[in-house]
Amino acid sequence: RVVWVCGEWIWGFMVTSATDNCVSNRLLPVLEQSFRRFSSDIALLSPGQLPLSYSDLEVQIACIREACEASGIGAGQRVGVLLPQSPENAVICLALMCHFSCVPLNPSDTVGLAGQVSRLRLQGLITVSSLLPSDFSSATLAVLLVEVPADKRAGESHLQVSQVKASGGQSEPYPSTPLVLQTSGSTALPKIVPLSAGNLLASMANLVTSLSLTPEDRCLNMMPQYHIGALLDLWLAPLSVGGSVVITRDMQAQSFFDALGEFSPTWYQGVPTMLADIVGFAQRQQLGGKKHSLRFCRAVSATLPSELSEQVSELLGIPVVEIYGMTETAGLIASNSPLRGEQIPGSVGQPAGPEVAILDERGNRAATGCKGEVVVR
Repeated sequence: RVVWVCGEWIWGFMVTSATDNCVSNRLLPVLEQSFRRFSSDIALLSPGQLPLSYSDLEVQIACIREACEASGIGAGQRVGVLLPQSPENAVICLALMCHFSCVPLNPSDTVGLAGQVSRLRLQGLITVSSLLPSDFSSATLAVLLVEVPADKRAGESHLQVSQVKASGGQSEPYPSTPLVLQTSGSTALPKIVPLSAGNLLASMANLVTSLSLTPEDRCLNMMPQYHIGALLDLWLAPLSVGGSVVITRDMQAQSFFDALGEFSPTWYQGVPTMLADIVGFAQRQQLGGKKHSLRFCRAVSATLPSELSEQVSELLGIPVVEIYGMTETAGLIASNSPLRGEQIPGSVGQPAGPEVAILDERGNRAATGCKGEVVVR
């Protein structure tokens, strides 16, 4: 079980059965239900490209799997994704989560890439040549380069095998999990967070329930794609209910307003700095009162100042839903309601799936009005 107490992990990650550790055993069947049920519906959109249907998405996932296998990557092995913000980045991550083990990397941090490969025990790397350091090499690593022809639909790409993994490479020391993320903390190096299929499925279900998502919903995904929010909140969860996702190639406020007009999304998620940029841009461009289709905005990752929350709500005329989540818990812990007028200012709302308690210094539940440590299970 994942338990966070006094700033440290006191029990580590959940020990799972061999069945749960099989990457394709639990996550893929859930998505395959969406592929079949919503085959002709739109799954993915992006500015300047044609939409991608659920059936098209399934085909693209199969192509990515074949390319990875051709490069020598085996089922469940860890594959790093070092790509710019893009719809093809999201589709590649999805394919890896279904058939291998996806390890998204920050494209703005390529210094010491060889060290990351070793530390994360990567067996493969999917990237573009412009992001590979000139001195980078690893004989035990399969390297695939992404090509995106101009006439492709959103999320479609071609993987060119640049380097085949040498046989007898370093074996995977950890149980295979669909997703492995890194998260900053008090230590010098980022913490490595493996998330099982069970973790992801539970969090997906909790998020869908907390936001009452339906196939009619369309989310605007502008989050960094090495972040749990971009991959689970704004990608896996909407796909699980047959919704559609808009993915931009940047996080600029201009792109936000362009997407509102072009794609009519029903919800958006951002960190406080992104929300502040939207407010500032709207004030400079005098965009207040502009019509749109959003029904709520979700604020994540950091405490949202009450003044900023009010500014966003006034600008867009929608509820701002503040939540509490962590990478280590596959995202969602607690959430406010998305319904108008049901948000509690300064609060992250109610537990939204995981068990949450506040314990005193002796490990007992703290009394009302007393300080304590937040414990999540």
